[in-house]
Amino acid sequence: MDRYRAVPLLLAMGWMACKGSTLKHIEVEEGASTTIEGSSLLDEVLDTVGFDGFTEVDITTNQELQNQGVAPGDISSVAMLSFELEATSGDLDLAFLESMSIYASAPGLDTVLVASQDEFPEGQAVVGFELEGVDLVDYAVSESMSFTTEVTAEAPEDDTRVEARVLIDVGVTVQGACAYLKGHDTGA
Repeated sequence: MDRYRAVPLLLAMGWMACKGSTLKHIEVEEGASTTIEGSSLLDEVLDTVGFDGFTEVDITTNQELQNQGVAPGDISSVAMLSFELEATSGDLDLAFLESMSIYASAPGLDTVLVASQDEFPEGQAVVGFELEGVDLVDYAVSESMSFTTEVTAEAPEDDTRVEARVLIDVGVTVQGACAYLKGHDTGA
């Protein structure tokens, strides 16, 4: 008889586990690139750098998350783990930049600073940014999240191809894992 009392208790505990805590973290990498035109006879001051791939970032459609059966309601946290910039052609040097700030925005939410850097040493092709530790979950589950830049810089001597890479940690709830398991139940 005690065995029969334990079954409802175990089912209730399993149901409660599917209602809350974080199950695991999935790292999502996004990237974009742009070419910054070299200077002409007139020195050009840059105030923005457009990265085509960052204008509309939709983490909820990321293949890794979809492969895990994760829906927007299953995301419990979103944090930027790293942001770096790399010069991949041209002078292979980011010293033409004086400062750069990265902002996240989404419809109905305030634009927020997520990363910045004001040191671009001469001769360095790759520079990591300082992170602000902003929780991006509301931005990530909105209809679209965008990253924009604010830059203080002089145009480089030559056309320079620059790649931006962001690594994002997505915390997924147990509820998402439970939904995934239900959807893949073979009945065995």
